[in-house]
Amino acid sequence: MMVINFYSPKGGVGTTTIASLLALDYSKHHYIGLVAKDTNANCAVLGFGDLEVPYKINHGLTLSNEPVPDCDFIFVDSRAHMPAADINILITQTTYACLRKTMDCKADMAIVNVIDDAPINLRDAGAILGEVGPIQEVKWDHETLRKLDAGLARRVLEREDWKRLVLALDNHIKQDVPF
Repeated sequence: MMVINFYSPKGGVGTTTIASLLALDYSKHHYIGLVAKDTNANCAVLGFGDLEVPYKINHGLTLSNEPVPDCDFIFVDSRAHMPAADINILITQTTYACLRKTMDCKADMAIVNVIDDAPINLRDAGAILGEVGPIQEVKWDHETLRKLDAGLARRVLEREDWKRLVLALDNHIKQDVPF
């Protein structure tokens, strides 16, 4: 079992969205335990109302507020770096406030939510973040955000930039654990 921690010390940057969508995507081929303190937020991203936890969302995905036994991966939605995690993934945005708050964070990988109107591009964000491992980007356009708001998370998984993100995470995981 591998533990992957998705975190950001700044709230509202997309940590729950990224962790929930990656858990949903990975649950197609693996058993995933999605662990979060605010499971209602994860339910909202995945298109569910409030659920009692632990809750089996589909055959491969269980949402809980504590570790789930017998999983291939535990995805943790948190606000802090976890030294005990196998992989720590920093989630940030291309805004000054977010990058200032995350610039000294340790991470094996970073995912940058690119905001169209932000004055900072991905290259600049990488320079500010420093040594956080590979940096991947996800662009959120209005159509995608409407799909998420409508509870249509599975449609987001069909986007090309999302597929590139999953491939990058797959490659990073394979460096640590061969399948």
